[in-house]
Amino acid sequence: MIHSALYRRSLVHTTSLIASTQSLGSHLTRSRQVLSVATNLTHTRYYGAFRTSRPALRRAKNAVDLDQKALGSISGAVGKPKRSILSLDDLPAINPNPTIPVATASKELATSPTVPKAKPERKSKRKRKDKDKDKEATATLSPVSDDIPATPILQKEAAVLALPPKKRLTPLRKQILELEETYPDCVLLIRVGEFYELYDHNALEYGPLLGLKMGSKVFSGEIIPFTGFPVRQLDRHMETLVAKHHLKVALCEQFQNDQDGESSSRTFRRSVHRIITPGTLIDEQFLDQGQNNWLLAVASDKSSHFLGLSWLDLSTGDFFTQETTYESFPNDLARIRPREIILNSYLRGEPEHVVLSTIRDLGLFVVSFEDMRSAAQMALQTENEILAEAADQLDFDHRYLAPFSNREQSACLTILRYVNHTQMGRRPVVQQPIEWQDASIVKIDRNTIEALELVPSPLTSIEKINGRLDMVEFLGNDSHLMNDIDVYLKDCRDAQRAVQKLSLGQIEPQDLVSIRVTLEALQRIKRRMEDKIMITSTIKGKGSVPSLVKETLANINGLEHICELIRNVVDESMDQHQEYGFINEGVSPLLIELHTDLRELKKKKKALVGGWIEHLGGVKPFEIKSSFGYRHIVEMRSTVTAERLRELVDGQVVDVSHTDQRRSKVRYQVPALSELMDSIDRTEAQIVLQEKSILGATRLEILEESTAIVQNCRYIAQLDVLLAFAQMQCDRKYVRPVLDNSGRSTIISGRHPVVELALQDEGRHFVENDCSVGQEDMIWLLTGPNMGGKSTFLRQNAIITIMAQMGCFVPAASATLSIVDKVFSRLGSSDNLANSQSTFMVEMTETASILQHATERSLVIMDEVGRGTATLDGCAIAYATLHHLYHINKCRTLFATHYHELADMVGADLGPGGKSALTRTWKGHEPLERVRCYQTTLEAHPDGTFAYIHHVMPGVCRQSHGIHVAKLAGMPQSAIDISTKMLKTLQGDAENPGL
Repeated sequence: MIHSALYRRSLVHTTSLIASTQSLGSHLTRSRQVLSVATNLTHTRYYGAFRTSRPALRRAKNAVDLDQKALGSISGAVGKPKRSILSLDDLPAINPNPTIPVATASKELATSPTVPKAKPERKSKRKRKDKDKDKEATATLSPVSDDIPATPILQKEAAVLALPPKKRLTPLRKQILELEETYPDCVLLIRVGEFYELYDHNALEYGPLLGLKMGSKVFSGEIIPFTGFPVRQLDRHMETLVAKHHLKVALCEQFQNDQDGESSSRTFRRSVHRIITPGTLIDEQFLDQGQNNWLLAVASDKSSHFLGLSWLDLSTGDFFTQETTYESFPNDLARIRPREIILNSYLRGEPEHVVLSTIRDLGLFVVSFEDMRSAAQMALQTENEILAEAADQLDFDHRYLAPFSNREQSACLTILRYVNHTQMGRRPVVQQPIEWQDASIVKIDRNTIEALELVPSPLTSIEKINGRLDMVEFLGNDSHLMNDIDVYLKDCRDAQRAVQKLSLGQIEPQDLVSIRVTLEALQRIKRRMEDKIMITSTIKGKGSVPSLVKETLANINGLEHICELIRNVVDESMDQHQEYGFINEGVSPLLIELHTDLRELKKKKKALVGGWIEHLGGVKPFEIKSSFGYRHIVEMRSTVTAERLRELVDGQVVDVSHTDQRRSKVRYQVPALSELMDSIDRTEAQIVLQEKSILGATRLEILEESTAIVQNCRYIAQLDVLLAFAQMQCDRKYVRPVLDNSGRSTIISGRHPVVELALQDEGRHFVENDCSVGQEDMIWLLTGPNMGGKSTFLRQNAIITIMAQMGCFVPAASATLSIVDKVFSRLGSSDNLANSQSTFMVEMTETASILQHATERSLVIMDEVGRGTATLDGCAIAYATLHHLYHINKCRTLFATHYHELADMVGADLGPGGKSALTRTWKGHEPLERVRCYQTTLEAHPDGTFAYIHHVMPGVCRQSHGIHVAKLAGMPQSAIDISTKMLKTLQGDAENPGL
C-alpha cells in the first residue's frame, strides 16, 4: 500500500588499533593496557554500541605513568576524535624502531649532531622533489581489512610523530580540524574537488565500513590517514552510513572564494551544508515506503514520573505530541517505533535511569542528548516567550503549541530546534502537531504488538468505526468501482515526501512529476466516485451514500493548475544521465535561444569531427578526451594518423603527448575543436543555470499549495487502506462485525486470517470455532494437548477484535463485539539475558503488567502462565492469576493452560453435555462462578496413531499427550518407551501418594 505508513541499527563498526599495532613491537604493551582501561569507561552513541570518550581516554592516560617526553613527541599529531575510535595520539608513545626504548629514541633525537647547512637547491628541482614525496605519501593504499590502519601507514605516521609538528597549517588542514572540533559526533564527509574525503579518525573508523582503501596525505609535514570516494557515489555510501548503520553524517561542501580578485579563484571555503541523521532522512531511496520515519523527543525532569513526548516524520511533515508516564513509556515506544530519540542532556550521566533502561530493553535506537527545559522551567516562561520561540523555529505557527502541556511544549520545541540545526536553516513543511488521544485509540502493550504482529492503533469510537465499515461496504458492493480505483491508486507516488524535499531545497524534476501524476490520479478517482454517488443517490436516495465517502470527495482538491504548471515546465522525456534538458524549452525565451545555439554548435562539431574521420579513414582513428588539466584532447594511437591530422588543420595543433604516461599515444590539442567545445560547455552551463532558476520558481508555486497536497495524500492513504479492506471482504468472504458496549463478545465460526491462508495454499481446511466471552462467561479456561490449537484459538479471537475496531470486516460467519479499550497477551517464551532476566522472569514481568493495567473493558489472552518453574509453584501462580483477573480486573479473558488441575481449583463441575456448572468449593475456596472450561483434544486410531481435533468444545482435557508430540518430533523409540513407562509410574504415585 502506497501510504500505509501514515497509520506506522547494526552496531557501529568500532575499529580497534590493538591488532594493527602489534607489529610495532612489545613496547606497545602499556599502550594496549591504556586502551583496555579507556574502553571500559565509555558512553554510548546509541545503546548496544559503546565508544571511547575523550574524558575517558584522558583518565586512562593519567592513570598510567607516562613518559612526558614521549607524550610531547606525539602532540599535534592526528586530530583527537571524540567518538569511538582511538586515534594515534591516544597511544602513550609510538617508537618507529622497536629495538630502541622510547626514552632512548627521544634522547638520541635530542642529542643528534648538527647537520651542516646544505647548499640551496634550485626552485624547479626542489618542486620536483616535493612532488615525488607527495606522490609517495598519497599512493600508499592498504587493502580493506579489519586491522585498520594498516601497518605501513602506522610506520610512516610513527616516523613523523616522533618529530615536533610544524605550527603552520594549510587552509584545507585548518578547515578539517575546525570541522572535526565542531561536529564530534558525526561522520564528516568533506568535499574536495569531485570527491568526498574522510580524514583522521573518520577515515580509520568508517573507511573499512564503506569498503574504501586507506591512504595518507601530507599536511605541513604530518602524514594524515585519509580515504574518499567520488561525488557520484554519495547516495550509496549515505545508505550504508545512515540507513544501514544508523550513523549521523555531516555533509561538508566546498564553495569557491570570489573575493580578492583572481588570486583567490583557486581557493575554497568549506562548511557543513546538512547533517543527516536516521531520524531526519527525507530521501526516498533510504526510507521504507510503508512506514513513517519518526524522530522522537522525550522531555523528562528529575522531579516527576511524567514525560512529554513529541514525534515528527520530517519526510512527510506529520507531527504528534503526547503526555505519558514512565510506566506507559515502553508501550508508547513500541507503538511509535522511532528511528532516532532525543533525550534530556542530564540523562547522559544517569545510565540506569528508567528512560534509558527502557530504550536499552527495546533494542537499538539512535540516541541524541540535547538541553531541554523541565516542566517547572517552562512554567516560569510566559506563554508569549514560548510561542515566540516556536515561531522562530522553522517559521512554525506559534498558535499550534498553545493547547499543550509544558512537557509537551518542551518536547515539541526540542524537535523543532534539532531539525533547524540539522537542516542548516532550511525550512521544511511541518504540519500542525496533533495531540495523541489515548481515549480514542485501543491501547496495545508492546508484547502484544510483537506477538500478534498488529497495527497498534485501532479505534474505540463506534461512530468512527462504523463510518469506516460503511465505506468498506460501499466499495465492496461494486467490483467495477473497486477495480477502477485500484488502477488509479497504482499510478500514485509518494507526493507527500516529494513536497518535503522541495521545502528543504532538494529540487529534482522527478519529484515534480511524482506530484503531478498523483494529483492527476486523484482527479480520476474523484470523478469516478462522483459518478458512482450520482447513480447510487438516484436509485437508493441520498442517504444511501456513506458520510465518509462524501467527506473524502469534499476534501480532495485536484489542484489542476499545479498539474498544468508541472506539465508545462518539466520535460518527462529527459535523460537521467545528463545535467540539463529537464525543462521544456518553450518555458523561457532565453532557454529557447540557448538550446538553439547549442544545437548549432553541436552541428558544427559533428561536421568538423566528421570531416576529420572521413579524411583520416579507419573505424575509429581518434578519441576526444580530457586529462591532466588539458581539455578536449584528440588522442591517436598512430603517428601516421597524427601527422595527417596536423596537415589537415595546417599545423594548428599543440602536442600534449607528455600527458600520456606510457608514451604510447599521440595527443594533440586542436584550437579549432577546443574553441568549439568550450563554446558548447559554456552554453550547457548557461542552460543548467537557467533550468535551476526555472525549477526554483516552480518550487515556490508548488509550496504555496503544500497544505492541500498533503491533505490529498492523507485521503489517498485512507482510501488505499479501506479499499484493501473491501477487497479482503470480497476475496475471503469476511463479514461485517456489529460493535456495541455490552461487555460481551460473540464470534461464530471464527477463523485465524493468516493460518487460514497458509492452509489454503496447502489445500487444507481451517477448523472454525465459536467464542462467546464476557458477562456470565467472563473467563474461558482452555485445556488441551500440545499442538492442539489452543494458542491459535487465543490469537484469532484477539485479531478479530482488533480488525473489527480498525474498521475491517472479519473472518467469521458473524461477530457481535463489545468495544475493548486495551488488548493484552502473554504468549510464548523468551528471555532477556542482557538484563539478567530468565525466561520465567520475563513471563512473570509480563503477567504482572497485565494484572496491573487491565480494566473491565479490556481483552486478555494468556497462554501457559506458570510453566517456567516447578509444577506446584507454577500451578499456584496460574490460579492466583485467574483469581486476580476474576475478582480485580473483571475483564474478558481467554486462559490456556496444561494445568488441568485448575479446572478443579476454580470449582468446575461438568454438567450434562459436558458444559461446566461451577458450584463446588475446592479445599475451602469459593468457586469462580463465571469461569467456563473448554478443551481441544485428539483422537486415537487403532494403529496407535493420533489425529488432532482442533475443535474447541466444553470440558477439561486431563492429558497433554506430550509423549505423542515427542514421537512426532523424532525422539528415539527407546526414549519414548522409557517415558511412557515413567509416566505410568508417576501417575500411579499421584493416585496412591501413601505407597
